[in-house]
Parts: sequence; structure tokens; C-alpha cells
Amino acid sequence: ERIEAQRRSTASRGAKNVEGQGILQDIDQARQKGYLDVSTPHNGAVFYDNGRVTLDQPDPKRADRRQVVSNRDRANEFCGKPGNEHCRTVEMTQGGQWLEQQRLYQGVLTNKQADRVWANTSRDFAKSASGEPNAFVRADSAGHRNFSKIEKPALQHNKDVTAIHYHHNEREMLLHHRQTTQA
Repeated sequence: ERIEAQRRSTASRGAKNVEGQGILQDIDQARQKGYLDVSTPHNGAVFYDNGRVTLDQPDPKRADRRQVVSNRDRANEFCGKPGNEHCRTVEMTQGGQWLEQQRLYQGVLTNKQADRVWANTSRDFAKSASGEPNAFVRADSAGHRNFSKIEKPALQHNKDVTAIHYHHNEREMLLHHRQTTQA
């Protein structure tokens, strides 16, 4: 009985993997044809690392509680502030909204496949940025795969990006990365 259950589980994963491959191909084709628009206005791209909790402090409203905020929450809050209406995280773009609606992590693809889709989308988002994007990242974000390994290098090689504003909560400071132009 247990062996039969394992066979059914393996067959189900195999079918999901084959189905997932077709979905991946469709999404890749849509990306390549420019249908997944992740562009933002000048100075409007906002990045974040989405690892562990990034802000853990006493809650000003209730002394017996802690206020916990992720960098995604901080980035979304930044985009909603007056004067930042032009700012967008990747999920706020037209292409990002469409991908979110596909619920790729909810049984549509394996987590690894969904990670690949979002990594490619994040790379496209960084490549399409211009001006001075903002990055809500931990000071130790070197360990965060998407920002440190995909988005940051794409931003640093993007000739349309003139600076990156880093919002490091742990150190309460704003750092600037100036692009250098090669002659």
C-alpha cells in the first residue's frame, strides 16, 4: 500500500513537471516577446530582498508587542508615500501583476521552476530600470540570492542606472552606489 502511494506521488510529480515545462516555455516565450512588461518610469524601480525579518522593534502602539516589518513591506510603503507614485516593485508592474495572478507557487509549478520564472523577471526588471532606483535590502544582503546574484549585478551593468539608493535598515543609513562610465 505504501509503495503504491509512492508510485502515485511520483507519477503526480512527473505529470506536474511535464505540465510545468509547458507553462515555463509559454512564460519564457511571453518574456522574450516583451509581453511581460516590467518597466517603470525613470527613478521608479524599487527592489527589496525578501529573506528574514528586517525590522524588529517595540510597537509604538502597544508596549507588550513587537513591530515586525519585512523589506517587501518597507518597499511597498515607500512606493505609496506622496511623491513616490511613480515607484514600483516588480510585482506592481503590469508583467509582475500578471505573474502574481498565476499563483506559480501554489501547485502550478515546482518551487524551483517558479523561482526561475521570478529570477528571470527580476533580471528583466533590473535591466529595464533607469535613473536612480531604490533598494530595500539588509546590510548582509550578500546572502540573498535574488538581489545579490541577479538584480544588483544587472543594475550595476545597466548604463541607464546612474545610482542605487540603498535603504539599509540595520544601520539606519542611505548609501549611494554611483555608476562609472567606461571610456
